Amino acid sequence: MVGPATALLLKDNFERITILEKRANPTEVGEKLTKSLQIVISAKGWQTIEALGLREKVESNCMPLHGRTAHKKGNTQFEPYGANGETIFCISRKRLHFILLKEIHKYGQIDIQFESEVTSIDEEQSIIHVLNTFENTTREMTYDLLLGADGVVSSVAQHLNPEEGRKHHLEDVTYREITVKDVELDFRTFHYGQVGSAMIGAFPINERDYSLFMVHDRPLYQELCAQAYQEQFTKEFWFDHELNRNIYERLMEAQDGFLGSVQCENWHRKNHMLIIGDAAHAILPFMGQGLNTGLGDVHDLYELMQDGYPDCFEKFVAQRKKEANAIREISSYQFRYLTHRLNEEELDLLHSKSDYYKQNGLPTVYEACAFTLEPFAEILKKDRDLENRL
Repeated sequence: MVGPATALLLKDNFERITILEKRANPTEVGEKLTKSLQIVISAKGWQTIEALGLREKVESNCMPLHGRTAHKKGNTQFEPYGANGETIFCISRKRLHFILLKEIHKYGQIDIQFESEVTSIDEEQSIIHVLNTFENTTREMTYDLLLGADGVVSSVAQHLNPEEGRKHHLEDVTYREITVKDVELDFRTFHYGQVGSAMIGAFPINERDYSLFMVHDRPLYQELCAQAYQEQFTKEFWFDHELNRNIYERLMEAQDGFLGSVQCENWHRKNHMLIIGDAAHAILPFMGQGLNTGLGDVHDLYELMQDGYPDCFEKFVAQRKKEANAIREISSYQFRYLTHRLNEEELDLLHSKSDYYKQNGLPTVYEACAFTLEPFAEILKKDRDLENRL
């Protein structure tokens, strides 16, 4: 989605923009996803969506969430996202993609070509080789600017970062997601809890249907398949068992995905090649800032380009790398918190910081990330400074 958003925001900066999308047109075929079916939009994402003139249309397709509800041994505990009733917004990945694609079709200078995979890049000739994955044919295309918004397996990022320039950090966990219908839960919150050794989370799709995911340590897969775990799952699971008695089987049959982060050393080549979004800085999804960070890239790139393309890439990379590194660290910490990986000392420090923020009327790290435009790097620095004082 970062690619279409970039094309829309930069459409007046270029005579023609071609989007090459490896997948088939999602409006014509179903799409199998191993990543989250629902995504979160917060302040930094809305800034870009508003610049596109799509705030009203996107928000009308969102579910507003006021907080998270923890399920523990039959009890529930609600934790608001913001001290002043602020909300984040949850939307179907597919629905947001459709909104962007429909908007693209309004503009003749933007051409989108599906089932088109970049297989190699010839910088000297400014040529890319493109594979049509449906017809299994290859063609050549020339470019003035090659912008890689092609995700964690980015061909542009790999070209810019051979060997050690592109670092992957994979958590030793498996991620699975399914849709569960007709559930009686508070649809205004994100629900989560532990079921045995697995974390379960649920985002509302509408007032009755949920996108349910499970994260478990990868080495425990055999344990999860055992009859004893199935019985424990059925006993501890906090959905209505009569309505959803096949959830365990559906989760185990769902395609598994991975969770991790990507860190690229090289983001651009002079003034003719640049990577943004997950191609440059994929992060763990537990702060809900993956797409928002990518959309933040789009907004900053647009702002800098108004001051003069092609001389803005150095400045863009310098400021966005700091942001990417900061939110990567913040998201990793949130992952450890939500999956019960923090030790007692770390938990005590977290509670002390939360109390300090609350007593002094200051936003927590989560609130600052979700509800303000304050740079992630500044948010992280303030939190570290507080740690050193406590």
